Amino acid sequence: MKTATELADLGVSNSLTQRYIKEGWLVSVGRGAYAKTHGKVTKLGALHGMQYESAHLVHAGGRTALELLGYSHYAAMDDRRFFLFGPHKCKLPEWFRKRFQGADIVFSASSFLPFSLATSFTRYDAGAFAVTVSAPERAVLELLYHVPAKVGFNEAFQLVGGMGTLRPGIMQELLEQCATIKVKRLFLYMARESGHRWYKDLEKDVVDLGSGKRVIVKGGKLDKEFQITVPVLSEEVLF
Repeated sequence: MKTATELADLGVSNSLTQRYIKEGWLVSVGRGAYAKTHGKVTKLGALHGMQYESAHLVHAGGRTALELLGYSHYAAMDDRRFFLFGPHKCKLPEWFRKRFQGADIVFSASSFLPFSLATSFTRYDAGAFAVTVSAPERAVLELLYHVPAKVGFNEAFQLVGGMGTLRPGIMQELLEQCATIKVKRLFLYMARESGHRWYKDLEKDVVDLGSGKRVIVKGGKLDKEFQITVPVLSEEVLF
C-alpha cells in the first residue's frame, strides 16, 4: 500500500496514478491511499502508509508490539486485536478508518508516555517495508494501560513474566515520565511478583506513585506495597 505522498516521492505524479487506476494496476483504498489491484491491504501495510505521512507519530504498541517482537505465544496476525497509539488529540486518517471500519482496532490518542524518548521505539521488518513499533519497555506500559478493560489481568501478568531482558535504564526513564499512576503501580507489582533480575536495578523511590488505593480488579486482594487491588494469583498464572 502507498499513500499519494509516497507515490509522489517515488516519482509517480497524480496524473500517472490516475492512469494506473484506469488501466487496472492500482485501486484507491481511500482518499490519498492506493494499493495494487487484487493486493491485500494489511494493517501493518496501512500503518506503514500512515507513518510515511505523519513522521511515525502513530505506532503499533502494547500487546501488538509485544507480539511482533516475539514476546507472546500469539503471532501478530491480521485478525488479532490491533493496538495503535498516537499523541493526545491525534486522529487516524479518514482512509484508514474507512478501510478498516469494523475491524478490531484499538487506537489510543494519549501522551501518558513521552514521544521524545527515541530509545523507547524500534523498527519492525515486515519484509517489503518496515514500521516503527514500541520497544519492549514502552510496549509493556502500553499493555498495562489497557488492563483490565481491553487486556485481561492474567494475560498481562504472563506477558510481563516473560520479559526477563528489559533494559532497566530505559524502563526507569519511562516510569519517571509516565503520567498514569495505575500503569506504574501495576508494572512494578507484576515485575516484583515475576522475580526479574532487573527489578532490583529500578530506582522505585524516585517514581511518583501517587497516593491512595487503586482498584485494578474488583473483589481482589490489596497489595500493601503498591496499594492496588489485584486478583489472587493462581499457580497456573505464576508458573
